[in-house]
Amino acid sequence: MSWIKIRQSLLGIAVSHPQINSFGSGNALAIGSDNAFNVRLPDQKKLLYPLLFCDVTSFSNASRGVLTLTVQMYVMDRVEKVQITDPITSGNVTVSWQSTEDQVISDMLLVTSDILSKLSDNPSVTFNLRPGTSGQAFVETRDDIVAGWASSLVFELPYGMDTCSIPTL
Repeated sequence: MSWIKIRQSLLGIAVSHPQINSFGSGNALAIGSDNAFNVRLPDQKKLLYPLLFCDVTSFSNASRGVLTLTVQMYVMDRVEKVQITDPITSGNVTVSWQSTEDQVISDMLLVTSDILSKLSDNPSVTFNLRPGTSGQAFVETRDDIVAGWASSLVFELPYGMDTCSIPTL
């Protein structure tokens, strides 16, 4: 079991999830067409949101025969401009509005929950997602304004503590 198999599982989830349009991995500070691709269109270079992005960050030898691997997962979508709806004026001006940023964060929380469910309930994999995953909402401005959730996923991977399992050339 390795980071590659976890990444493949996340890619499979991205492809099968109807609300995820692109997948990527690597340096989260440099998200673009060189480390993310479209899973819906023939032109894979055209990055479409929502995006599932993951980056392996650390590992530890938690206990005998178990290796833990920490993966930072970002689930994000593009934020459109704020929509102002039904302005009400009576004495003081009160504007009733819905922020698309709030809507994106809410939608991406649902997508993140779907991903965690699929990772936790997959009997065909040999890794375990450690319970208690937490996430943090974010809004970021680059070429686009994006919002979503960043979660630290901790995977437990079995290993035999055997020198025979060391990859060789």
